[in-house]
Parts: sequence; structure tokens; C-alpha cells
Amino acid sequence: MDDSLLQALETNLTPSLADLMLIVDVSESYAPKNISFEKVRDFVLENNPSFSTASGNLTLTRDMYAAGMRIRDVGSGYLDNDAVNYAQVKEGIQSLIAVTPGTPAIADRGGFLYSMVTTINNPWGGFYLFYWCVDTVANTVISLVNGTPVASSGATIFAEGSIANIANIHKESGWIGKYMHMAVRYRNLKSISDLGGTGHHAVNLPAYGDLINKDAPPKAENLSISTADNRLYINADLPSDAFSGQTYGLELLFNDDSDTEIIGNEIGLIRQSSSKCTYTYDIPISMAKYSYAHARIVSLSLLGEESCSETIHISVTIDGAAISDNLISYLAARVAEKVVTQNDEPLKYKL
Repeated sequence: MDDSLLQALETNLTPSLADLMLIVDVSESYAPKNISFEKVRDFVLENNPSFSTASGNLTLTRDMYAAGMRIRDVGSGYLDNDAVNYAQVKEGIQSLIAVTPGTPAIADRGGFLYSMVTTINNPWGGFYLFYWCVDTVANTVISLVNGTPVASSGATIFAEGSIANIANIHKESGWIGKYMHMAVRYRNLKSISDLGGTGHHAVNLPAYGDLINKDAPPKAENLSISTADNRLYINADLPSDAFSGQTYGLELLFNDDSDTEIIGNEIGLIRQSSSKCTYTYDIPISMAKYSYAHARIVSLSLLGEESCSETIHISVTIDGAAISDNLISYLAARVAEKVVTQNDEPLKYKL
């Protein structure tokens, strides 16, 4: 090959790692030598302070600064120390500014109020925040005031979180006749949605505490007792604050004392039960020997707690006119069948 300047040499358009380069060996008095592209590559990789190529792996030895650029086409990570791509995490961190949950529906399931809102599928995997209150206003609205849910009625707002689109609110005693109001927000790890519409529900069924009350039940009021045609009539008003399921029992006692106070364990005490404070009692002939009747009403809760009214009194006599002649004739005939004279002759009764 004729002598030539370097820049005048033919260009290698298809270089390979086996191709040679001209270098000057400083360690040997600048002697000219050749070196392959492969050796140059290995030298650069092995002597760079930012990474290592040991064991055939490219390993960073310093933090990588991307200068605001994206790293694209990253595979999905699955080990603890793997990087993850945006598709794996975006639903947990993307903005929810365009998301507004629907208005929840509320249903009474006895011991709790079941609420459900339409499922949000984009983005999937967020959390539902159910904000609710109970008051006496039918159309209370829950809205955000400086980011905090507030009820238009001033009622206290409570919150329940759920990974599903449903929430069960334990029903408290004393809610009958009141209203449950509820609105929902949706959130992920970084963002939270606007507040949805307010749903309403009138509470008409009792809670467990309404049915099973540990206190003594309210007493029957305004007791009265009267008699007519050998029958006693005992009545009272139901208490206005009676417990759900509360029942009532009449306790009735006959004796010759005008002001006996019933205790509940007397011999001869007569009892009747009813869901209302209305009783009748036909006085039997066996009670004709007594001059007074005494009565009280016992209120009974579902837990067996009792409370007793005052005892009321009335004088009683058997009204002979209330006994029909037919009955007297029948009794006389039966007696005549069983009794004979000293001469063993049958008796005859007067017709």
C-alpha cells in the first residue's frame, strides 16, 4: 500500500470487533501498535467507574441520573428488588380528578344498614370511603367544605372505608323514625375523588338494642277496675315509651282486705297475659266468699325485666240476678237426682 495520510485511507463501512486500530503505546516510548475493537470495548467497560461487566453482567456501581428522560419498555417486575413499569402501578397513583362516585343505595337488613354504590372500574383497585350521618331531617345533603364532609343539618359525620363498593353500618338503638344519609368518595394511594351524591333511607325497623333493652320496662298507666254481671274489667293505657316487644301481665287477688298490695307470690294469685292492657275476668262462685278484688299490671321486657304498676282495689259481690233461672233449675234437678229422703224416696224440685 502506498504511503497515505490517515484521513485519506479507505473508510471501513462494515466494522467488526476483529478489526484493528492504530494506537501509540505510551508505556513503550510511544511505539506504534495495533489493537482490535473488541479489546478497546472491553477496556472501556472494565475501567468505567459507573458500572461493572464482571461475570458478563452490566452492573451499575453508581446512581443512574436520567436527566429528566424516561426509561422505556421496562419489563414487569415480580421480585422484591425488581423495577416495575408504570402499567403495574398507575391505577394506584393516577389522578382521580375525573372520577365521581354514584349515589349510594341503602337497605335495612335488620341488625345493620346495607349500602352499595356502583363499582368504579377505571381506575380499578381503589378504596371507597362511605360518609354517613343519622338525623331527623329527610333530605340532609352531605357536601365538602374545605375538603371535609359536612351535613347540611349539622349532624355528626362518620366514615367507613371499604375495598369493595359496599359498606354495612351497624344500626344503633333509637334510630327508628330517623333518617340515614350517605355519600361516597373514591381514593387510591395518591389521589382522592370528588364526593358523590347523597343517598337517604328512613329507618323503620328496630335495632337489637331497641328490642333487647336491659332496663326495667315502662309501667302501664291510668289503671282502672270495674265490675258488671259478675265480671271484672281491668284496663290501663300502654306507656308511650314502651319497649319493642314489651308484654303485660294481669295479677288478680281476692280476699277480705280492702287495701292489700300485691307482692306477686300470694297463694291464690290469678295471672293473665296480653300484649295490651285490657283484661276481663268472670268471677266464679268459689270467689263469692271474698269481699274485695285487687289487681295490678306487670310490664315484661324481652330480657325478662319487670316493672309493676300500683295495686288497685274494688269491692265485689255475687249478683244473684245475673244467674239465670234455667241454670238454677238445672242445678236443682241434678241435686234431686243424687239425694233421697230417709224413706229412700226421691226429692222433687219446685218448677
